[in-house]
This record gives sequence, C-alpha cells and structure tokens, in this order.
Amino acid sequence: MFKSVLFFSTLIFLFTFQTVQSQSVSVSPNTGRISEILELNISGVGVSFTQFSSTNCPSTILIEPENIKLVQPNDTIIGKSILNQTNDQNFDVQFSIPSTVNPGFYDLVVGSNQSCPISCFDCIYLYDCRIFNNANAGIDQNICNSDSTQIGGLSESGFSYAWSPSSWFNSLISNPYVKPEISTIYSLTRTHLSSGCISKDTVSIAVLNEPIASFGFSINEKTIFFIDSSSGAENYIWAFGDGGTDSAKSPMHTYATYGNFIVGLTVSNKCGNDKELKIIDIKPNNIEILQNMKDNSFAIYPIPASDKIFINFEYIDRLDEIVLINIHGKKITSQKAGLSIKKNINNIYEFPLNKIPAGSYIIKINTTDGMEWKKLVFVIR
Repeated sequence: MFKSVLFFSTLIFLFTFQTVQSQSVSVSPNTGRISEILELNISGVGVSFTQFSSTNCPSTILIEPENIKLVQPNDTIIGKSILNQTNDQNFDVQFSIPSTVNPGFYDLVVGSNQSCPISCFDCIYLYDCRIFNNANAGIDQNICNSDSTQIGGLSESGFSYAWSPSSWFNSLISNPYVKPEISTIYSLTRTHLSSGCISKDTVSIAVLNEPIASFGFSINEKTIFFIDSSSGAENYIWAFGDGGTDSAKSPMHTYATYGNFIVGLTVSNKCGNDKELKIIDIKPNNIEILQNMKDNSFAIYPIPASDKIFINFEYIDRLDEIVLINIHGKKITSQKAGLSIKKNINNIYEFPLNKIPAGSYIIKINTTDGMEWKKLVFVIR
C-alpha cells in the first residue's frame, strides 16, 4: 500500500471567502495553495488611485509584477507575471507560492509607494495541502471468492471521497463494502472541500479460491521425491501410506520395503481444503539385460519389423508379459504369458504388429521376478 498526493494546478473551490474590498479593489479567487501557481484577477486599482489626495502619491500606478505583493507579518510573496491586462482596473497576476511560506490570511498590496498603498486586507487565504495528505484506503486483505469486505476508514466532515474502480458499491463514501470477483486494487481520492487539496491511497484485495491438490513424483529405488503442483495451497499434509507423514511442500520419503502404497496429499487455505490420492508401486529398479542369464537369453528380430516381430526368450518360466509402448510412454498393446503369446518349440514368441501404425516403439519384457528389459523397435508399412 502506498500514498501519494496530487495538487490541481487549476483551482477548484467549493467554499469561498467573502470578497474584501479596500478603495474598491477586489480579488478573485480568495484562496490558494502553498507550492502551487496562484492566478488572481484584480480589479478596481485605477478607481482606487483617484481617491488619494496626498501630494506624496504618484500620478499613475505602474502595474508591474514587483509592485504587486501578498503580505502577512512573516511572509511577502512578490508577483511573478502580469497576464491579460486591459487597463489598470482589471488584470490578472500570477504568483508562484513557495513551499516555505506559512499558511493563513494574506493582504494584497498594489503599488510601489508605501505611503499610498492600494490594498485589500486578509483577502487571500493560502492552504498547506501537506496537512491534508492523509487519505486512508485501509489495509491490504485476502478474502475468499464469495466474501465481501469493508475498505477505507472513518469519514471526516469537510471532505469528499471517490473510489475506483467503482462497480457494484457506493463509491462516494469513506468506507464502502466491496465484493470483488478477482483480485483488485482500489484507489481512494480524498478532497478537502474548502481548499481543493487532494490526497490518494490504495488498498489491495486478493481474492482466494479453494485450493486444488495435485502432485507428481519420481522414484529412485525405495526413495520417492514428491513434487507439489497444487494451486492456491497454503498448508500441506502428506500421508505416505506406511505410517509416515510430512508437512513440507515437496518432501522426500524413503520406504522400508517394496510394494504398493497409497499416498495422500491434503492441501488447505482459509477458503477450504482438497485431497488427492495416488497409488505408488515401488519395485526393484532393474531395467537392464538380465545379468545372470547368457548373452543370448533375449533376441528380437526383424528390425525394422512389419506384420510381426519374433522374440527369442530362453527362460520360459520367467516370462510374465510383453508390452508395446510408444516413445511417449503410452501403452499400445500387450500379451500375458500363458494366455495369448504364441511360441514354438524353440521358445520363439510371435508378437503381432499388423494393426500398429508405422513408427518408433519400445518392446518391454516383464519377468515374474520383477525384472524388465526394453528394446527400441521400428515398424514400417
């Protein structure tokens, strides 16, 4: 949350002071702001000058910036430039109000001869907008997507309030209730009615959805690396299926034995909770040519293949399943031992490929003792 202050260069006054006149001199507007440019319209100087009878007074009034001042006991501000002068009875003068002057009432003095001043007393009030730089949009909040919340602060008399964006709530009060559908930053503009001083503030409302649990994992023998992919989660509870638990976002867990384990991840935030379960099959990671068998234990031909492929497997009692998968890891077809695998007396198995599109595939042979053997094959048409 941050604050900023904005000063209009164009003066807007909702309340004005009563115009004070001396010798028919009048000034408009009657207020200004420190650290800004103030442009005054002055009228009646020439008329006022003819009322002087002292011989010490000059015969004419020289309308120049240095002869026009805003004065109070502790500060004097000299005019910067004359604008739109038609005569000495109506002209505009521009002042650059420095940041070092004091706020309060100022006299307007026209003329270089102190014995013949043409003045209007306490006719200009200068405001210091820095004292109004305290807009309060409230504190940043997190809410659930079906909730409403109140922003802003207490209302003060003498100020107006405007919020943006302003849909679906009263945007002209100091502390409205809002119900955003998505995370939103609201901006408050607070205006001091008498001076036109403006201050601004913002508040961020983050809209939270109920969490969605999701995770993946990788296996290295009996050690599993869990990877959280949940959305909107703030808290995590893992149950690994062997009695072990963890509250980390992406933990690691080592199992004592091989087998199937049901792993559950429960995630939560202030808006609700969600759970995902997965079955993890942990078995010896021996994807290799069976080292305890002769070199010619497995043979696959022809490569490339067309209608069928022949698999020569010496150890019949160890064969469990033959699986064909594509290069993306998707299972295409399979045959279980003793059911549909054709073999001859030489232990050569036929694996049909006549319905398989041309491409690159992997033949995977699973054995009953948990071993696997893979080989890349090519199917042509």
